[in-house]
Amino acid sequence: MNWDNVLKAIYLMIIGMGIVFLSLIILMEFIKLISWLEKVVRKLTQKAATPTTAVQTTTEDSNGLSPEEVAVIAAAAAEALSADVEIHHIKLLHNENQDNWSRMGWMDIMRSHNLPSPVK
Repeated sequence: MNWDNVLKAIYLMIIGMGIVFLSLIILMEFIKLISWLEKVVRKLTQKAATPTTAVQTTTEDSNGLSPEEVAVIAAAAAEALSADVEIHHIKLLHNENQDNWSRMGWMDIMRSHNLPSPVK
């Protein structure tokens, strides 16, 4: 057996594997860069296009809430839905004795109205 050829083969194998691993590392860093750029662009577009909310502020619809509380509820709804919202009526539930099953039913109904997030 010619040891000179075996050493050349091992040397060639090490160089080949090194090039493959180096290529994979470069590809991994490129994917991380693309992901980071996407996050930066998403943050910039979200800051530029903040959702606007139209709030109906009649006293009978606000149930005694201050305008600041109505604005906070509108902002929370806009953030939760990631879309423009228009609040027509706010109904406060004062029943502290409401059982959990009924409360979960209301939550299911509210979740069923969620719109899919807009494509960004």
